Amino acid sequence: MPYPATQIPFDPRDFASYESLHRIAAFSKGADAANRQAVIDYVVTAQGFSKDHTTKSLVYAEKLDQPGRNIRGNIQIGPLAFAQDLAWLAGVVFHELVHSPQYAYYTSRGVTLIDPKRSETERRMIALDEYEAYWWTLKRKVELALAQPQESEIRRRSEYALIELDDDGAKGLARGQRFDEARDALIRQYSPSTKGAMVTRRCSTCYA
Repeated sequence: MPYPATQIPFDPRDFASYESLHRIAAFSKGADAANRQAVIDYVVTAQGFSKDHTTKSLVYAEKLDQPGRNIRGNIQIGPLAFAQDLAWLAGVVFHELVHSPQYAYYTSRGVTLIDPKRSETERRMIALDEYEAYWWTLKRKVELALAQPQESEIRRRSEYALIELDDDGAKGLARGQRFDEARDALIRQYSPSTKGAMVTRRCSTCYA
């Protein structure tokens, strides 16, 4: 599915507005949690991100020790997402929103447990999902207003995720942006288990 994003129009008068100063304050150390939640909501609305029924919640989590996390469509955004600027925050939020339909797709195919430590197939599923999320982030780099260093970092993570997707068939489909077909190819290799639970996304290449 396509993931839209709209560039926030530049208006120098905005820098002096109360709203703009309030948003800037959200990036200071120890900023108010309610203010940061307001900025997250602003990013989604102002940039026209896709936030459909697959995303159940999108909240600021003060104690989260990673930029973002998506658990079955419940998204948490942590303080590390505010470590740079509005563009970086937008990239984190956008990335996590891409994960929600991925979860829904797996569930619709009967896959409810994914643990990258349990099998190579599940590790590749996570790699595919991360690659897709980064691919879309790079495709929307202009709309997200990513700076060159930010784009380079995301591209590096994207390339690493593709290396982790070390199944030739799924990798070829992913390179052609046939992400659901790649997902189906991995699902056919998947062996369900009654043990464990759906894990959070946490790896060296991802926000989450």
